[in-house]
Amino acid sequence: MDLQIEERNGVERHITITLPKEDLSKEEERGFAALRKKAQVKGFRAGKVPRDVLNNLYGKRVRAEAVDTLVVQRLRKLNQELPGLIFISPPNIQDEGKKNSDVVVSFHAEVKPQLEVQDYLGVELESSAPKLDEQMIDQELEALREKHRSLEPVEDRRVAELGDFVIFDFRGIGGGALEEFRNEGQLIEVREGIVPTGLENGLIGATIDEAREVEVTAPEPYPHFPHLAGQSFKLEVTVRQIKSKLLPELDDEFARDTGIAETLADLRESLRNRLAERLRSQHEEQLRELLLQRLRDAHPFDLPHGWLQQRTQEQIENTARFWAQSGLPQETIQELVQGSVPSVYAEVTRTFQNQIIIDAIAEREGIEANPTDQEQYLRNLAAQHNTSIDKIRRIYRAPHMQEQLGAETKREATLKFLIANAKLVEPKAPESSEDAQDAPSEGE
Repeated sequence: MDLQIEERNGVERHITITLPKEDLSKEEERGFAALRKKAQVKGFRAGKVPRDVLNNLYGKRVRAEAVDTLVVQRLRKLNQELPGLIFISPPNIQDEGKKNSDVVVSFHAEVKPQLEVQDYLGVELESSAPKLDEQMIDQELEALREKHRSLEPVEDRRVAELGDFVIFDFRGIGGGALEEFRNEGQLIEVREGIVPTGLENGLIGATIDEAREVEVTAPEPYPHFPHLAGQSFKLEVTVRQIKSKLLPELDDEFARDTGIAETLADLRESLRNRLAERLRSQHEEQLRELLLQRLRDAHPFDLPHGWLQQRTQEQIENTARFWAQSGLPQETIQELVQGSVPSVYAEVTRTFQNQIIIDAIAEREGIEANPTDQEQYLRNLAAQHNTSIDKIRRIYRAPHMQEQLGAETKREATLKFLIANAKLVEPKAPESSEDAQDAPSEGE
């Protein structure tokens, strides 16, 4: 079999395989021999069907199977001749169907980019170190109080006010898609900015069991009701109960109720430590994103669009299955899928670029992940998914997951190395309008 590989760019290859008529003839003979043993044709005993009869009945199928068999055999050897192969398209088969003719099969293939990295040490990153102050701790305490709030029925009035919590029913008015937009017993805080926009206007001043109409506007996007995204429509709302919020006192008893500390002072200290760690983690993530953006800008390379489209489709299908299991209507899932393709493709592309660049730097610097790095990576995964470390370890025992673990932890180690060697500078203060006016104009 003759193989030709044409290089289109850094990643794209056009592959042409010529299947000689002699090889095809031998494979067809094997196919007819196997078929003769089991073919059941009226008027002939099993195993005694003439070749010309079999050819008339099954010739095209045998020919196609012979071509498929030879193509698969050739593709098994292709990795040796085309290192880094990551994608290959369905074949384009040129077969005239003549017994004494070769068959030409062509493919679009893509290989992993080969990248020469440079100037990746000492990358300048504009970023301010996070500063922790007492006001931030106060806000954390208030968030904890909100979490431990209690709701008490309002007994002395029947009209909802701003700041109340209400239990209410709602339904869309207008038929069609709005028929699905309804719920009963919904709990919500009556405040400005609730979704959909304008809903608070129907709740403020509403009397218990009074049905009121209100004009609202759905946000964009609106995942659970994408067909209503950005649209204005009418709702009928009926308040059923009014409740007021009671916040616990900031004292030692409250500290104990949180399960975090025994005293209010210890609770503040614990929140300080948690907040400091959160700020540190956020700052590190910010530095990573800045660094990766700089590296992508400095290292452009040809992209394997076929592979990227394939991965995008896989991610979208996985998400669609999750939505289906969550009970979303199929029509809604289709709308969500169609709208998500560009953003998913962009994210898959950025991830691929990051991996190619970071892997190239790791190879050049000789960076390897150690068992401690891998254990920490697994623990972080367990924390992110709120599951046990033992469950995560079981998942990563599979050989292909072990390979993935090694690759991901090596990338983590490389990113830490790059950030440690980056040059952090304070962001430039924006020029004030007064400074701009005082600055001399050209020629002065």
